[in-house]
Amino acid sequence: INIMNNITQTSTVNMNAAKTITLTSYSTTGAINSVIRGSSLTSYMINQTKGTLNLEDITINGNNVTAKDAMISIAGKVNIKTGTTIKSAKNTNNYGGAIYINAGTLVMENGTISNNVVTAGGSAIFIKTGTFTMNGGYIKDNTALNAAIWSAGTVTLNGGTISNNTATSYHGAIESSGTFTINGGSITGNTAKNYGGGVGIVSFEGKNGVFNINGGTINNNTVTGGSYYETSNINVGIGGPTINDKNSGFSYKQGNKYYITTSLNTGYGLAVEGASVDLSANVLLWANAGENQKWRPYVTRVVSGKVQYSFAVYHTDDRWLWVHNNSATAGANVLVHSMHGSNGGYWYLQSAGSSTYYIKNIGGLCLDLANSVVANGTNIDAYTCNSQANQKWKFVSTS
Repeated sequence: INIMNNITQTSTVNMNAAKTITLTSYSTTGAINSVIRGSSLTSYMINQTKGTLNLEDITINGNNVTAKDAMISIAGKVNIKTGTTIKSAKNTNNYGGAIYINAGTLVMENGTISNNVVTAGGSAIFIKTGTFTMNGGYIKDNTALNAAIWSAGTVTLNGGTISNNTATSYHGAIESSGTFTINGGSITGNTAKNYGGGVGIVSFEGKNGVFNINGGTINNNTVTGGSYYETSNINVGIGGPTINDKNSGFSYKQGNKYYITTSLNTGYGLAVEGASVDLSANVLLWANAGENQKWRPYVTRVVSGKVQYSFAVYHTDDRWLWVHNNSATAGANVLVHSMHGSNGGYWYLQSAGSSTYYIKNIGGLCLDLANSVVANGTNIDAYTCNSQANQKWKFVSTS
């Protein structure tokens, strides 16, 4: 279907045949034409129940008309290709601003979804069931109560950029109670008022989100409603969702508690000295027993495919495993500190074999058992990574 000029649409186009249709512009000057939502069209502009729809060199413009439905409903397959812009939806319903997917498939190869607004979830895309794969393009400058992409289905990010989206409540870019896999691409510059400036992995209506991290970047997102540094990029709900860090091989359910034990004797692990709640309390080795030895991992950022973790001790609030003064000097002490944005509290995991890990601070040092001494009270420091057994740690699940 060739769109010869800008047109205003006044009624829904139903696509209910098992055919492949391409909607594109035709212009002798190379101009990209627009299909514009008319002021009386408050339902879908395109309601696709079967077949395949290709959008290429075309603009779907919601014209900021206050509507009760998204602009495009997908139950078949839609491919968004080069030169496509889907913009300016304004939806008062829960089911998406620009696109609503119900048992359908959306593949975004290129193009832009931008400047859409919804009063609830999914200003750009709402997935009730179905799949969305993003290989390229931009999803940007959308505004919702929760998330530019709200999903109870399957989302895979292979490429492209999701940026500068705003949630007036939770999760600026993506909120998922389904499966979200990031293989590439970038989620950056998004904002939420509360938790999860970039991504939220949640439990919803009996479904627990699954977060698979293979690559890509989730960084430089912001929470405006408080100093929630640990969730400014990623917020994972307690008790249900699962995180799979494919690069390190570490998988866990958010909220689980662990002894972080030395590979030299897994009966001994990291402990906050004297169960102190003080800022800058020391971290020592101790025989596993107390609440001050239980730690919760949090995925805080993903940078070029590498997951950055922070580790919160369980016996008190807002005390995190930290390199003293954010030092990058071998032998720096390890303690606990309140969460803030400095490097000392952010760590990578690298597999060391046999379900053990090197815990590497992003400043370049490895978590280290001083002099390899397995005894109550041995100090924990950050030292030059050397692949020795005293730098190998095992996460032992505990109640």
